[in-house]
Amino acid sequence: VIAVLVVFENAVAIDQLLVATQPGRVYALDIQGRLLGEFPLAQGRAAWPSALACDSVRGLLYLAERDAGRVRAVWSDGTTAFALTAAGTDLLEAPVDLAVDPASRRLWVLLESYQNGSAMQVHGFTLDGTYVNSLAPFGATQGRLTRGAGLAAGCGEHGQRRRSCP
Repeated sequence: VIAVLVVFENAVAIDQLLVATQPGRVYALDIQGRLLGEFPLAQGRAAWPSALACDSVRGLLYLAERDAGRVRAVWSDGTTAFALTAAGTDLLEAPVDLAVDPASRRLWVLLESYQNGSAMQVHGFTLDGTYVNSLAPFGATQGRLTRGAGLAAGCGEHGQRRRSCP
């Protein structure tokens, strides 16, 4: 079960928790945990949803679909704004986590591992889906990743706490 707190300003979901489950459904809960209903996905269930992230300014939900090798940006009515399947020449095979950094207006995508062919493990996009850069090369030495598991953005430099971080 994957969850993200969603605050859409001009959309249906207000102060909701969205939870992705297997086999690919996304449910909306209120902040007390009551089921409000299923978040519509116009193009069908998600293929092994592994992460959710929210752009509350634009009202987009980003959905990492591990088994489909893509990240979908979905409007609050469930229609797909766009889908990401590659970062430059690297395919987004097995995306396992997402992070939205409001300060840099970036969406970061973490891949599970190099076994699927991407030499870089973290890929950056603008919030409208334009590829920007890739970081964190594969490997077992310092500064490299062998298997991605989690990602966060916007919480300060080198783990230093700042006001915008919870």
